[in-house]
Amino acid sequence: MRKTVYFLLLIMAIAFIGFWAANNNDAQKAQIKVFFAKNGSVLPVARGLSSGQPPEKEALSQLLKGPSGQEIQNGFFTEIPKGTKGSVISNKNGIITVNFSDDLGRYGGGTARVQALLSQIVFTLTETSGISRVKILVSGKEGVALGSEGFAIEKPLSKKDILGD
Repeated sequence: MRKTVYFLLLIMAIAFIGFWAANNNDAQKAQIKVFFAKNGSVLPVARGLSSGQPPEKEALSQLLKGPSGQEIQNGFFTEIPKGTKGSVISNKNGIITVNFSDDLGRYGGGTARVQALLSQIVFTLTETSGISRVKILVSGKEGVALGSEGFAIEKPLSKKDILGD
């Protein structure tokens, strides 16, 4: 009788541990990639999904927060101007439309910095399932020019557009 009770308790403990491990792994897998500048490149960092928002909205939110203290210590930084706000307007047919505040429109960087800024936005948002291109608006306006050299954004951008492939 005692052996049967111990055996049942052992089976229940194994089942509980298995259930807990499966649920804990799912939480660890729920991550997004957010891209920040580092050493002349734009590289991903993993961020956990925590807000319950759709992944593309969470990705944008994490991007606009900028690198964490630890990421900064590891050499990451952002080209997105401090205080920039953004919101997802739509996500249809593989194109996500994002509206940024005027802070982005007043960005004064040169060509390389604008390239890094656009890379951060496009790479981060196209990591989300089903998104292949990003349409960037500034204060609701299309066809904006960024940077001191006036880099015009005239169409939704893909990774291919950014990389020049």
